[in-house]
Amino acid sequence: MTTTLSKTFQDMGSFLSDLSRQSSKLWKSNKTLNNKKVPTDTEECYYNLMSLKFPMGNEKIKSDFKKNDDRCELKFDNLYLPPLENNSKFVPILSMKC
Repeated sequence: MTTTLSKTFQDMGSFLSDLSRQSSKLWKSNKTLNNKKVPTDTEECYYNLMSLKFPMGNEKIKSDFKKNDDRCELKFDNLYLPPLENNSKFVPILSMKC
């Protein structure tokens, strides 16, 4: 993998790791990005989903991106994103293959 591509891949891993950490913090505090309360039924849905599909944490993301820097290939599921401001009844989940 070229140095530029390797750096881009590492930057992507750092971004997703930070996103995971921020998302986890917001869900634990039951707040949206704009510090509004997430509805109780949405919070319950989030915890029910987590019991079925355990979230991919920032440490797993970091390790997967580090061990893939020679292949430029990654697949992961269940990165729970921060609660949405305009649709707080929705639990966004990111899955990716690249």
